Amino acid sequence: MSRNLVVIAAAFAWSPALADISLTRPPALAVSSADGRLSAYSAELPFDIRAGEGDALLTARVAADGVNALPVYGLRLNLADRTTYGRDLKRTVEVGASWSEGATLFRSAMSQKFGFGVLPRANFVNLSMDVSARRPINGVMTTAAGVRSALTVDGQDVGALSFAAGAAGDTTVGVSLMRPFTLPTEVSFSVRQQPNVPDDDRVMLKLVKRRW
Repeated sequence: MSRNLVVIAAAFAWSPALADISLTRPPALAVSSADGRLSAYSAELPFDIRAGEGDALLTARVAADGVNALPVYGLRLNLADRTTYGRDLKRTVEVGASWSEGATLFRSAMSQKFGFGVLPRANFVNLSMDVSARRPINGVMTTAAGVRSALTVDGQDVGALSFAAGAAGDTTVGVSLMRPFTLPTEVSFSVRQQPNVPDDDRVMLKLVKRRW
């Protein structure tokens, strides 16, 4: 635990030399209970970072699921590039890590917006990729990766296609449509395949409304 605290302290001490750090966002606290007893808690502290023509958000988090559960500590850094579309995000990069006495998890994600047509702010394809690796204490590391493509036309989400795969041989394919036939719903369908396990097929309908 002392090694983790040293790493966190070094990161905060090194960051101000490169950018301006401010606490403009409130911390997020959550507590849940079951049968009159504390069942889970989480706390997040976000730091806004401004450097050059980009913005960044550093979030420190601690959480536990259960009174006697081991706490999980985490750091997440989200970088945003606003140089092309002004205030609209074109590119985001996120890296994060979480650790406890039981396992360590590393995650990285990238999102890129590709505009087309006369109004690239309203018509674009958003491509995102996600890679994660988890290593239990005295265990074997497992990795997973995913790709998602979402289409937006005239400022409205049309649909998305996603694919994810893990080192254990599991794969997931998902398709979602927003407001098909002008209905105020989001229709999602996903199929998950695992070795020696029956396929997990799911269909979800979610009510969506632009204005309330």
